Amino acid sequence: DTSFDPVFDDEVRAMAVSADGNHLFVVGLFGTVNGVERRRVVKLDANGDTDPTFVAEAQARTTALAVASDGSALYIGGFFDAMNGVPRGLLAEVDPVTGATGPLDLPITEGLGPGANLKVADLHLTPDNNTLLVIHTGARVDGELREAIALVDTQTNSLLPWQTDLYTE
Repeated sequence: DTSFDPVFDDEVRAMAVSADGNHLFVVGLFGTVNGVERRRVVKLDANGDTDPTFVAEAQARTTALAVASDGSALYIGGFFDAMNGVPRGLLAEVDPVTGATGPLDLPITEGLGPGANLKVADLHLTPDNNTLLVIHTGARVDGELREAIALVDTQTNSLLPWQTDLYTE
């Protein structure tokens, strides 16, 4: 559709369609979309216009997102320490209608690899929306050892006990 032409002032990193199929969530490094201030997170309608009822703001770059298929949550990952001014360590849940920060609070810490830069690289939800796979560059999630990969129970907002030994020496 050539009429869908939103204008971003900086890079886009990831996109996902809303559960109802009528909106597109976009994350990245941008600060404005279509001339409207939207810091690193935006919800667009079918015409590419910014949704005025959805406001979510990350204080640093966002890189990944996952939308619950039942429309109950939007998960965002990146380099940020806060979402809407609420402390969140690289991973946040927001309301997909309003953008308000949700209860998920599992900070990712202790960077791995060259430079030890911390970020969430990718997010995936299971089809039942009960488990969130978080691919990241940290050693710990909520203080627990979960090198590079973590599973989160989205019903309780808690870290699941599973962990990989793929990165263990």
